[in-house]
Amino acid sequence: MVCFVRDGSRYIDAFIHHYFSMGVKHIVLLDNGSVDDTVSRAQKYSNVTVLASPVLIAKKQYREVYLKQYLANRFCKNRWCLCVDIDELFDYPFSNIISLKQFIQYLNTYSYTAVVTQMLDMFSHLPVNALTDRFSPDAYAFYDVSNIVKEDYFNSRFGDDSERKNTQSNSRIKFYTHGIRHSIFGTVNYLTKHQLFLVKGVRISHPHWIINARCADISAVLFHYKFVGNFLETADKYIRENYSVPAEYLAIVSECAKKPDLSLKLDTSKKLKSVNDLIDNGFLVVSDQYLKWVRTIQPVPATATENNFTLIPSKNV
Repeated sequence: MVCFVRDGSRYIDAFIHHYFSMGVKHIVLLDNGSVDDTVSRAQKYSNVTVLASPVLIAKKQYREVYLKQYLANRFCKNRWCLCVDIDELFDYPFSNIISLKQFIQYLNTYSYTAVVTQMLDMFSHLPVNALTDRFSPDAYAFYDVSNIVKEDYFNSRFGDDSERKNTQSNSRIKFYTHGIRHSIFGTVNYLTKHQLFLVKGVRISHPHWIINARCADISAVLFHYKFVGNFLETADKYIRENYSVPAEYLAIVSECAKKPDLSLKLDTSKKLKSVNDLIDNGFLVVSDQYLKWVRTIQPVPATATENNFTLIPSKNV
């Protein structure tokens, strides 16, 4: 797994624990000018390699794409690569039943070379101004899919160019935009990424798009923990430095200034109990082929199909 990080100290421990518990064998962190203890904290872990780039990547999009491809080629050639940001925790349908190794085995069996990963903002019930604790996923357990806009995969701004087209294996998998940040702050965000891919012919062309990929017939999720800790201080810093989409941070800071008790939790928000909840509500897509594969590992309710999913009883987990 490769990851960009800048001043991500609050995430490091939970981030590394999540991925090693999932089955990731090695983590490569590219530090982008951190001034906190990100590097020293990460160096305490074995099987973590820390690189440094003094050039602020997020100021120029092409730098981010180039360096992500560099990391993938250097550390993951002819292997599966998970490329994420420090505030993103990857998960996939039925991860409570099949291991990451078995998940990769499924992808290899059907000659897939990438997985569409949908980003889902996670947040606390507390006001944004009140977030001062160190990151723990359990403290940011709410999400909201009521304002997800779903476009046809090849009708997105990235898929209409024939050069950029990938092979789509399931037409039910869409390109997502908007979400809770649009509901609260009016920003338009791309939520679809391709962060798990085989570094063999596949090439990164944009932070949200890859080319030459045969996308799997299922989608996965990137739990996105943007609103963590003293978020508004971080946002102010990014605005001053013109770093990482300053217009979005400006909209967020402006709205929070007008509403000091602003919380992202709405009446439509729900508390996450399992990644499989996201199949129930249509955020994630699974195929009958994938369900049959999972049943070879452990039985799944016979009523579960790609259009009608029932949660696995807890006694089977």
